Amino acid sequence: MRLSLFILLLTFASVAHAAEPVPVSALYGQGSSSQTPTLPLTLQSTVTVQELNEIKRARVYVQDIATCQGSILLCRDILAIDLGPSPKAGQEKSLTEADLRKALDLELPQQKVDIHVPQRIRLVATALPVDPLRIREQVDIRLPELEGPYRFTLNNVRVPVGLRLRHDNYRIEFPSWKQDFSFIQQNPRCALVNVMVRLVDQEPGSSEQFDLTVQVVLRAEVQAAVVTKAMDRGLLINPESVAFQWVPYQENVVRDAASLAKQLLRSTVRPGQVLRLYDLSRDPDVKRGERVEASVVSNGVKMNSAAQALESAAIGQRIRVQLDTTKRQVMAIVTGPSKVEVHMP
Repeated sequence: MRLSLFILLLTFASVAHAAEPVPVSALYGQGSSSQTPTLPLTLQSTVTVQELNEIKRARVYVQDIATCQGSILLCRDILAIDLGPSPKAGQEKSLTEADLRKALDLELPQQKVDIHVPQRIRLVATALPVDPLRIREQVDIRLPELEGPYRFTLNNVRVPVGLRLRHDNYRIEFPSWKQDFSFIQQNPRCALVNVMVRLVDQEPGSSEQFDLTVQVVLRAEVQAAVVTKAMDRGLLINPESVAFQWVPYQENVVRDAASLAKQLLRSTVRPGQVLRLYDLSRDPDVKRGERVEASVVSNGVKMNSAAQALESAAIGQRIRVQLDTTKRQVMAIVTGPSKVEVHMP
């Protein structure tokens, strides 16, 4: 029995040793009939370079100076190769075939690229002046942010003429907007403001930005009382004859309705006239010669008496009055319309 089992094991081992190795894929039921196509290691393209090239961004790429024919994948990579910084706006520099070949061999060392290149490759950077209209529009849009008692409208923007840009695709920023305008908010008579402006290049792959100072000329306005109907001198102000409107900034103007309460006109006014503080005089709460009610306080005792005002005054002011009971002239404080208070020792 043991001898038969030993012979059987030897037979199985000899058969297994002579068998061919089985792929792992076959063990898992994956056949080897389907093959994945592979790309060739070497692609071929032809690059044709122009002699004169206009550059509009901060760095030069092959796509800015050449066209490519051949493998689509290879041409895509070739045209994206960075050839370095472009010349400053309005200036020019040159490249040679050796410069272009060096860049290609560095980026794509295994690819076959034919180059058709002139003897001299000229790179001319475009030069455009800063557009003052664009800056003016952005300043005008942001003026409402200057909240306060005054309103500012844009008169003019003066942009320096020395700066040149490669293109007009830039974003306008104001790094110190509130700080620049803080002075004029406190001194609206000053109409000129120096504003810092930052121009940020929007071209892909560019990080250039330029800072410049522009002069902004503003008109300041203040909300003031404007006469809508004619009123004669000496009349009490009629609120229905006055409207509050935005007018060019002026000093000493009436800026709130409370300032018109109990005010008399010192002169005749006409429609459209801006009321100033010196055009008004307060209607006194006690008028000269008027009969008033006097509260006489003496040694803690308070008595009421009639008196005659010898001066005109408003509430809180001191005037001379003559008491009817004693005919004495004493100083009194106006406490209300036709009312005074007298303190006796």
